[in-house]
Amino acid sequence: MSRQGPPTVAVAKCDASSRIELSDNNLIANNRGSSFDTVKANVKVRRGKWYYEIKLNRQGTIQLGWCNDSFRPDASAGNGVGDDSNSWAYDGSRQQKWHAGSTYYGQYWSNGDVIGCAVDLDNKKMHFFRNGSDLGEAFDGFSVGEGFYPAVTLSANCSVTFNFGKTNFRYPHPNTEFKMIHCNLSAEELASLTRVFEQYKNVGINLSESGETGDSIKGSGLLEYGNALGVTEDTDPGLLIVLWKLDASTQWELSRDEFVGGWTTLGTGNIDGMKNKLVEWRRELDTTEHFRKFYFWVFDYLREEHKTILTMEECTTIWSMLDMDKKWKLWPKFAEYLELSKTRALSKDTWRQLYDFMRVHPNTLDNYDDAGSWPVLVDEFVIWSQTGQLGDEF
Repeated sequence: MSRQGPPTVAVAKCDASSRIELSDNNLIANNRGSSFDTVKANVKVRRGKWYYEIKLNRQGTIQLGWCNDSFRPDASAGNGVGDDSNSWAYDGSRQQKWHAGSTYYGQYWSNGDVIGCAVDLDNKKMHFFRNGSDLGEAFDGFSVGEGFYPAVTLSANCSVTFNFGKTNFRYPHPNTEFKMIHCNLSAEELASLTRVFEQYKNVGINLSESGETGDSIKGSGLLEYGNALGVTEDTDPGLLIVLWKLDASTQWELSRDEFVGGWTTLGTGNIDGMKNKLVEWRRELDTTEHFRKFYFWVFDYLREEHKTILTMEECTTIWSMLDMDKKWKLWPKFAEYLELSKTRALSKDTWRQLYDFMRVHPNTLDNYDDAGSWPVLVDEFVIWSQTGQLGDEF
């Protein structure tokens, strides 16, 4: 599951004896004691891109950021978030970043500042923001393990307010792929979502030869789920779009974690809401930015494990689903070239560069630069288009 925990996010004291006072549904933390005490959220994130904000009501020595399951703060020793190898923090009172030690980072902060905490668990990068200004990459290359929790350590008299997205962020992340940690589903809606998963999982079980599909929707269950969303044609990429948005990791399969966790994060708990989301996502793919990301993802998702290529038959099927003939004026000519040249497979690099080539040359090859760094397939396509000669003829 990309997100694990209850729908409503709150923080709790890591040490029951701590004198941190929690209020406003455990979203305000006020350290009434003299120790360096820590609070941690009740939700962790395991995959994807996530963001939350902290307002500094009364600042001082504060270390805020993320921690994993192995994090063990020790107030008596003055160890909090970022003081060990299991946590990562920004400290604007000393202009430092912390992870088993500290180095210079960011800006000094003041009372009333809003600090944004962003983590990209897929690319293993962490950034912090001050009043909407990106302070730059703080950490990268870290191990995600079983996931990260938001966490903050406060010195005496410090007070902060957490916003996990239940109310609008003061300074939303500039990249809309970063999700809020709060879930907009009620307990009843979450139960309804689980029932939807069980329904289509059971279809797959009932119609499978072995009678067991594991804890996932696949096979006939996935096809029926697609039908429920309005995906009725084999050439319709709708189901692929849903798998992409839910971060599916296995071909044509949705695990319980991916399905329930994904739709929970998206705030949708029933089929009607899912259908509406799919309509929205289809519209997004009309933009170059979103389509490019989807196009790149499809290659990695559909290639066989341990292989770096897609066969030409697989490529042709995908291109047909994605209506590439409607996206590139030169597509009919390119398809003819592929057939004549008997191209058997495409690598990931060629797949990606081909799309970029289409964007650079949408209508004509007249301004093609043969000194460019395009793949061999593209160079030979251009030569064939201009001379009629295939690769083995020149």
